[in-house]
Amino acid sequence: MIDLLLKNCRIVLEGRAFEGCIGADSGRIACIGLEPSMPRAERALDLGGKLVIPGPIDVHTHVFSPGWIRETFKTGTAAAAVGGVTTIADMSSVGEWQTATVKTFKEKLESGRGDSLVDFCLYCGEICREEDLEEIPEILEMGAVGLGEIMMCEPDPIPDHGVLLEAMKVAKRGGAILSIHAEDRDLIKRSMKAFKAEGGKDYSAFSESRPPMAEKKAILDAAMLASEAGCDLHICHVSTREGVEALRLAKRIHQGTTSEVTPHHLLLTAQDYERLGPLIVATPPVRDKEDAVALWSALSLGLIEAVASDHCAFKTAEKTSATSTWEVPAGMPGLETTVTLMWSEGVQKRRISLGRFVEALSMEPARMLGVYPRKGCLAPGSDADLVVIDQGWEGTIGKGDMRCVADYTPFEGTEVKGRPVITIIRGEIVAEGGSILAKPGYGEYIPRQMKG
Repeated sequence: MIDLLLKNCRIVLEGRAFEGCIGADSGRIACIGLEPSMPRAERALDLGGKLVIPGPIDVHTHVFSPGWIRETFKTGTAAAAVGGVTTIADMSSVGEWQTATVKTFKEKLESGRGDSLVDFCLYCGEICREEDLEEIPEILEMGAVGLGEIMMCEPDPIPDHGVLLEAMKVAKRGGAILSIHAEDRDLIKRSMKAFKAEGGKDYSAFSESRPPMAEKKAILDAAMLASEAGCDLHICHVSTREGVEALRLAKRIHQGTTSEVTPHHLLLTAQDYERLGPLIVATPPVRDKEDAVALWSALSLGLIEAVASDHCAFKTAEKTSATSTWEVPAGMPGLETTVTLMWSEGVQKRRISLGRFVEALSMEPARMLGVYPRKGCLAPGSDADLVVIDQGWEGTIGKGDMRCVADYTPFEGTEVKGRPVITIIRGEIVAEGGSILAKPGYGEYIPRQMKG
């Protein structure tokens, strides 16, 4: 007898949906097949034809960074659970919690183990000076998935290309990925200075002050350095047509280059400042419709491998009380809405295929983080991380959906068709119908699988 059986469902395997059943036992997938061949189960759920996908993994979140954001593992992973995200990869904390020492990494890990509702991976080492690299090898031995988010521009950028190259060599020796915020510091600094001097105050000026060339140059610089170091390089939140062009060349320069795109860069543009103002200030900023079209195309073709939220939640008051455009805290919430938006705006509107949906949200993130095939796939022996999507559900996204510290969503009022309705992690239902069923601490730390 197994623990759980999902029957009368459509299971996504190799990019296609098949009618059948999937069983879980002792936290792992036990069997996949037709109902007559399934073993008895302590609990059986008839899903009425709903879709079952491998648990989505958000490869880029900012959930725990005290002093910078108010988010905690408890609130951030509650957002993930209701949003159909079964594992988050949390970026290195900053300031007093800069995750570049073993002591700080252990403290962050302890907080995650105590409060997380979903499984979690941890990055280490936002590198602000060369000395920050000293304890990174030991942290990587503790299973950190990689270094990141390495900033190539403000705030707190990595000092220079020499230090970045050394960080890449450290990542290579540790068998880990290096995730980078690709905007050139000098181009950004000069452009922002000019816009401020000209008195630019509207929010569109914020987007214009960060030129696409800065992203293009940084991607190519990073690829050349990664080729020399031989490390796996991940480009965070590609946002422009020029960035997409650079990616094509970057992958020729260095085959170990991957990338991600966020829902807000796919679905929001600078024109949305008129109605949302500071609520959608982020770095890199939202761009133009033509950029979004290029990003959708790159995602559909697999040039951009993954979708990530870059979840960074603030309250409305924090975003609207800034004294100027340039002082608005950058970031948007996204853990609750990413899967829903990518299903409704991506699959349902035929911008991406069902296969790319699963690859971009589950399989590719697991591979990038070094946790595949434990995570990211439907196969006997893999963790029973399963998300049930009700393809026929219709409604709108609203702030009532939010479980993180943000009291708003930039997608308020967006009409969607289909959404996650059950989130299962290691065979246990942690969220159903927008309600949290698990207790803080259920989520497990998922270390990178060591190579060799």
